[in-house]
Amino acid sequence: MLIVLIVKLLIGTSNRKLHDEVKFISDRKVLGVDSRIIGGDIATPHQYPYQVALYIWKQVTQYFCGGVLISLRWVLTAAHCVDYATEILVYLGTHDLTQSETGSRVIYNTSTYIIHENYDSVLFQNDVALIRLPEEVALNQYIATIPISQGNQTYVGEMSTTLGWGLTATEGYSTVLRYVDTEVISNAECAASHPDYAALVVDQHLCTTGKSNVYFKMRHIFYLNVILGEGIVGSCSSDSGGAVVINEVLVGVVSWGAIDCTAGLPSVNARLTFFYDWIQENSGKDVMKISPHLWFLLLSIFFVVV
Repeated sequence: MLIVLIVKLLIGTSNRKLHDEVKFISDRKVLGVDSRIIGGDIATPHQYPYQVALYIWKQVTQYFCGGVLISLRWVLTAAHCVDYATEILVYLGTHDLTQSETGSRVIYNTSTYIIHENYDSVLFQNDVALIRLPEEVALNQYIATIPISQGNQTYVGEMSTTLGWGLTATEGYSTVLRYVDTEVISNAECAASHPDYAALVVDQHLCTTGKSNVYFKMRHIFYLNVILGEGIVGSCSSDSGGAVVINEVLVGVVSWGAIDCTAGLPSVNARLTFFYDWIQENSGKDVMKISPHLWFLLLSIFFVVV
């Protein structure tokens, strides 16, 4: 049997070691840290004008994540995407990452962001962050904001749409925006899906099922090793920070899941009803904040130089 770790859904490895008990026993191939919209479809260009592409530099290493435009000045994403970030390129109004899209795309360069003060990269908690744009963006048919869910709605049993440019099951990294429709499940069901999920899933998480009772074509069955009538669906690494939407309301941002994205286990997202007050409070701030880990790094360099 092969060991498969749970990882945050980001291209590249984490800077922190996970707890030893956070691992899966699986008879599937170890795929490495990867990223996928599994069982999804290509979005119509600019169908989701609030979805944002993020190219993130952590010193000399580049990463990719998703984000969501929630106001004229702020993009919401996952904290693990921007932790330690030194520079962020924000792509608005984009669909195909390989094309210039001069008629729709707007690119901003920023290093201003706010990470949740209680972000925990080991337990995958408080995995939310805000990126501040250098100026207010002009909205149009290609670039739009989306309202954030509030209140105590659990959304259990409702269908959600998850967005991302991550790997597909069969075609490698997607250069175009993709989406997948999945059902929201209860946190109890999510935690019961595997013992390691039970140790990690808490109230601030929103889970979507990893399986869909739909008819899959033979090529899907061949690649995903699923039974006829049940397909594997969900998100994986570079989908991190991307939108999870119900009825054009943002209910979550992609956070974490199993490294083997075809295992059929739930995808876990930051539940935005839980973080609504934090988002509202911090998106009104104009003061620059950076990752506490980056502050530590900069201070260490300063003292070495001195």
